[in-house]
Amino acid sequence: MAIHGQGNADHTALEPLLAEVWQGPHFPGSQLMCSAQQPECILLVEQWADMGHHPGPHGSTPPLEAFKGTAMPLLAGPPMVALWPSVEEMAKP
Repeated sequence: MAIHGQGNADHTALEPLLAEVWQGPHFPGSQLMCSAQQPECILLVEQWADMGHHPGPHGSTPPLEAFKGTAMPLLAGPPMVALWPSVEEMAKP
């Protein structure tokens, strides 16, 4: 997910969501990055043990719904979300 918004306010809104999501069984890790040239631009890279979980059950969890209510007004526009399967996933038959 790439977010272009209000920088630190977005980071603060992301923290409770990430803390909750990171405890889930389908979520082995993530990385939150900021652009050195544009600190208001952040990139959240998530790893999922099961790619089917992200667009399904994850999309309607209470932490995600709370994040939407808190963070969406801070964003310059809707987040860009792209699913990129790992090289290992791509090699599976």
